[in-house]
Amino acid sequence: MRQRLSALRRRVGASLMLRSPVNRAAAWILAVIGPLILAFGMLPFRSSLGLASFLSGALLAVVLVAVIGGVWPAVASATVAILLGAYFYAPPDDSLVVERPGDIVGFIGFVI
Repeated sequence: MRQRLSALRRRVGASLMLRSPVNRAAAWILAVIGPLILAFGMLPFRSSLGLASFLSGALLAVVLVAVIGGVWPAVASATVAILLGAYFYAPPDDSLVVERPGDIVGFIGFVI
């Protein structure tokens, strides 16, 4: 068991070292720009799409950022996506207040 854990630590450490500074910078830029592009691109259709559709698309952006740059850019991307989802797609629109309990559960599921 101990050997398996040390092998896992070596692999994770090696994958973190393989990320170039260019990839990390690109991931940080994508962490902010990706959810913004998605939110504003879907904005004309928000009445028919809703919060779940936005969060599904944002999850793809977060996973892409995680693959390119690692955990911290992905956490930043998820935070930006949650703020944008709360402001634009969760009723009441154009407010960070989330009224429906189902939307709160959606945000919690998105983070997990």
